[in-house]
Amino acid sequence: MNFRTTALLFGIFIGVLWVFGLMLAHQKSKYDPGYVVPTFAKDKTVEPIAVEVDHGGSKKYVFYKSDKAKGWRMQLPGNREELRADDDKVRKLIEQVRDARKSDEPDVTRNLSQWGLDHPTAKVTIKAKGGEKEWTLYVGNTSPDKTYVYVNSSDRPRDVLAVRRNQLDAVLFKADDANSFRARTLLDVSDFNTTFVDLKPGKDAKGQELALEKGKDGVWRFKIPPYGQADFEGSTDTKTPSGVRGLLNTIGAIRVESDKDFVPLGEHPVTEAKVLLRVEVEGTAEKDKTAKETLLIGEKVPGKEEYYARLAGDEAAARVPAKHVDILLELVRRPDSLRSHDLAQIDKAKTDVVRVAQGKGGADVVTLYRPMPGDWKVAAEGLRHKAASAAIDPPDGLLGALEGKGKVKDFFDVTDEAKGGAAKDNELGLDTPAATVTLYANALDRETKKDDKKEEKKDDKKDAGKEKQKEEPQLKADVKPTLTLTFGKVAGDVVYVKRRTADGTVSRVSVPSSILAKLTPPQGALAFLDTNVSPFTMGDVARLELKIANGPTFVVQREKETEKAKDKDKKAFRLPQDKEWLLQEPKSFKDRPYADAEQVENVLLSLTGMSARKWVTKVGLKADLSEYGLKAPTVIASVTLKPEGDKKEGKTWTYSFGSGTPKDKDKDKDKDKDKDKGKEKESEPSGVYAMIEGGDLKDLVFVAPEHVVEALKKAELRDRTIFKFAADQAKELKVAVVEKSGEQREPVFERKPKSVTWTVKSGLGKFTLDSDKVGGLVAMLSNLKADHYVGTGGPEPKQKLGADAPLKLEVLMEDGKTRYTLTVGALVEGTTTSRYAQASTLAGMVFVLTNGEIDRLLTEGVSFFSSKK
Repeated sequence: MNFRTTALLFGIFIGVLWVFGLMLAHQKSKYDPGYVVPTFAKDKTVEPIAVEVDHGGSKKYVFYKSDKAKGWRMQLPGNREELRADDDKVRKLIEQVRDARKSDEPDVTRNLSQWGLDHPTAKVTIKAKGGEKEWTLYVGNTSPDKTYVYVNSSDRPRDVLAVRRNQLDAVLFKADDANSFRARTLLDVSDFNTTFVDLKPGKDAKGQELALEKGKDGVWRFKIPPYGQADFEGSTDTKTPSGVRGLLNTIGAIRVESDKDFVPLGEHPVTEAKVLLRVEVEGTAEKDKTAKETLLIGEKVPGKEEYYARLAGDEAAARVPAKHVDILLELVRRPDSLRSHDLAQIDKAKTDVVRVAQGKGGADVVTLYRPMPGDWKVAAEGLRHKAASAAIDPPDGLLGALEGKGKVKDFFDVTDEAKGGAAKDNELGLDTPAATVTLYANALDRETKKDDKKEEKKDDKKDAGKEKQKEEPQLKADVKPTLTLTFGKVAGDVVYVKRRTADGTVSRVSVPSSILAKLTPPQGALAFLDTNVSPFTMGDVARLELKIANGPTFVVQREKETEKAKDKDKKAFRLPQDKEWLLQEPKSFKDRPYADAEQVENVLLSLTGMSARKWVTKVGLKADLSEYGLKAPTVIASVTLKPEGDKKEGKTWTYSFGSGTPKDKDKDKDKDKDKDKGKEKESEPSGVYAMIEGGDLKDLVFVAPEHVVEALKKAELRDRTIFKFAADQAKELKVAVVEKSGEQREPVFERKPKSVTWTVKSGLGKFTLDSDKVGGLVAMLSNLKADHYVGTGGPEPKQKLGADAPLKLEVLMEDGKTRYTLTVGALVEGTTTSRYAQASTLAGMVFVLTNGEIDRLLTEGVSFFSSKK
């Protein structure tokens, strides 16, 4: 054989092996030989709808699904009646057939009769939906050690396969063990899958029908009797289940305790005539279908704490514990025990509009609406602004008051609303309501409307009408309220309320009158306003004007970039940190064109961080503001913002601050003069009355924090720098100080160039000098700042800034010409540390100075400079 022939034969051999491999791979992809029923195991998408278990032809069990019933049903051998099966057990049986795998440990032959498979002891047939596919598992003998069972299948009818017995325990139930597959749970009930419950007592039972339904809003309500909303949570103070949750849990807990409690067919039937209680439930079933089921409770089992019961679709009864049934029987005797004592059940996440109407004919309307989560706004006549979420969302806010958790005191039922509703409304004062509250859920129309300036009309009257319409939020078309609460007559400490829900259910209750007070505060819409009264940041401000009664008027302007460039080489007295603000008023501050940036920022921080401690009232154009001290304000602060877009001017906000709120000692007097007015003032926190001009908060009187007003009164926006020199270039320090003895001492200290040590030049005899104290005093003077300025007309005698000044300091610089002189005078009235002062750098200007080192120098005299040993 030549080489070419050998190569050809070898190639043919390789090709045969490749074809054989493909055949094996194809066979393997067809099914896994390890499975007993491989085609069933492979098809994971198949939906079984029937299972037949035939025990050697003697007894046959049928399990099946029906479109008319929920879950699996079953037929007992020799009976045509259907019973409810245990879904989990049927599913386990199916899965064990699907997943059954042979074990290679036992040695088996293909002799079917040897392993009991010529006449199987059991046969399990599974049928798929549509009737086109079915699979059968045949069960033969069990191994002597009870470890294995020998089986084959419709897929492998000639094979004998050993399967571990514990893998088929659900299949190998005893032929007479019918009850093991019956469902012990009678009604699958919970708040998640149940939407309707109806308890109907039989003719021999006491009580009345009780029907409850869960609405689309998730709230449970009575259908029968017409009691309105039900209490879902129930009480936590009782050992027995209460509320709708307790009712559902109780129904779901009615179950058969053991297989022995199943009653054989035909024995002790629970007929319609003998029904003690009929329990009907409705809810979601498989694939979101709606399913209805009915449980019939029959007579009590003689001598036992059990009742006979059966499902309406089953023919066989069972015995169930009496404790759960007795709870249901008690509820039909007292259905009102499930009534909710909450005023309302509100879905806070979905509620986005709340309207409160009061006054004659409900003319005064306050609307609270939430365009975005957590962003509430308030709209009323002439007012539209951000609302305070803290006044609405928390448990003690508006929505919490409307919920009225456990606040219902009594119920006022009307048998026939059409006939008796009007009369009951008249009796409870609901026909002339004190207030009406309407709630909407997901109701806002959030479509953005373009503001086309070209379409604006010049007719002011028409524009005014348009603006009035814009005050109210726009609701979606055909939107309906989810809840309406009408508050009627107040009787003692309660108020009557009519509650109408989205489905039209009407109920009348009484609640504490404090709820009505929460909804209708004396300030009206102002009670819900956001307390932030400065809707801008410090960086937004372009100009600040501050007027102080009997004091200076300051006007500062933020410096523009062009002005900075122009002033680059200007030799004005100016500090690096002061470059941002120009001082426009007072104009008499010579050579000081820049304001004190630190003080300006302190004022702006006070304003931007200010919150109203309380909104008091909205005033008209001709209102007398003298009551609040706002007719002649003590402080007026005007803030002009930077222009927006292409506008030439920005918005201006003007804050006026008046008198302080009444102190405790004045409250009784206010009450005597005006009882109602006294009550209003008594509830006001301490602070200063204030008002804003500009924006949507104009003409609103509020209480401002006292510390803000004090900060504005003490503000000094002029450059407060008294001296600015290099301390290491100071050559000489002269001190003239009046000792406690009345003697005036005038020491002079000097320092040599480039030296850091100060020495006594004159005025002191034998004296141990602390050089650091002299250097420290000079360093303090080199960057001295005033508290604020008093006047430019020169000192007054009481200020002691002349020859009687208690302290005078003079610093001579190394050039021998430049001198800085500070004169310190008397204490400012009412203070213990602040003193009047004058400086050589500010001719004629008197200012106030608070400085610890100067205080010690005046107290200790020249001994201030001594070295302590």
